[in-house]
Amino acid sequence: MIDKKCPICGGNSILHRKYGKESCIKDYKYLYKEIPENLDIIDYELYRCTNCDLVFAAPLIGGSESFYTWVTSHSNYYPTEENPRWEWIQIKEYLLQNKNVKTILEVGCGEGAFLSFIQKAVPGLSCLGIDTTTSACIECMKKGLDVYNGTLEEYINGGNKKKFDMVVAFHCLEHVEEPMQLAKEMLDITDEKGMCIVSFPYTDMKMEKVFITANNMPPHHLSHWNYKSCKKLAEVLAANMQIVSPYAPRIKDEVYQLLLNMYYPIWKPRDDINFFNVALIALIHPLKTLKAVKCVILKDRIVTASQIGKATQKRRVPWFVMLILERKDKAFMG
Repeated sequence: MIDKKCPICGGNSILHRKYGKESCIKDYKYLYKEIPENLDIIDYELYRCTNCDLVFAAPLIGGSESFYTWVTSHSNYYPTEENPRWEWIQIKEYLLQNKNVKTILEVGCGEGAFLSFIQKAVPGLSCLGIDTTTSACIECMKKGLDVYNGTLEEYINGGNKKKFDMVVAFHCLEHVEEPMQLAKEMLDITDEKGMCIVSFPYTDMKMEKVFITANNMPPHHLSHWNYKSCKKLAEVLAANMQIVSPYAPRIKDEVYQLLLNMYYPIWKPRDDINFFNVALIALIHPLKTLKAVKCVILKDRIVTASQIGKATQKRRVPWFVMLILERKDKAFMG
């Protein structure tokens, strides 16, 4: 029997939506045009916890090795040192102003782009990466980076007692089958005065009524997070939390991008697309356009900070956020 209890709080859940194999394949064909004939995908259902609002896949089974090999082979899947994530820049700016962070652990380090980026930007840091993909770890070693090939659980159980000033995981939590276990392990290996940082897409359920991207659905993403589920995660871990996000785009810019994604999949050239192309889409599909505008205007407004450790305010959230966790026995961001 498939377990439909919330993996964060253990609460009851209700059916959020069905997402079968055929729907997944259709969405991936839209996204990438061509997919392998033997792509390993199963039928899923998505459930929403009635207690903390976490949306999670049932069964909670991630993509196969062959699935991830195919998905990650597409250009622009991974960020690079030359095109860093916004989170990396935030962390760099924080570290340059706070010299008390000497050690960093990255969970799911891939080929080491963040580790290379941050060590060049902030000299003197001692960094370690952890990843389960052997080929990625080999690439890290070629760059002269310290890396452990395995899971965080294996690293800890291997007798490694070292605590880190900062433990980070970028876009990992939504992929794993046991998100609570990963978050707990990350906090456990964080120094008592340190901080644990995870980033992921912020899922505003209203937006899903307009546009669904295959890469935000199972088997790629197994859980969808919002403010309430983040708060519950921190509560269960007995941790303080702060959500950090860049400023959301202006409403007209966000509607433009949403319509672009809806009608111009990423495999289509976008170099010649301009405002008039998207305006034409709006005229041809007025009902969908109005729905998109409504969803953007009514987008969640939550308490976030624009930078790590800065003051918070209630504002519209963009597509991605960072969740900062710290132990309750220290002054937050102290």
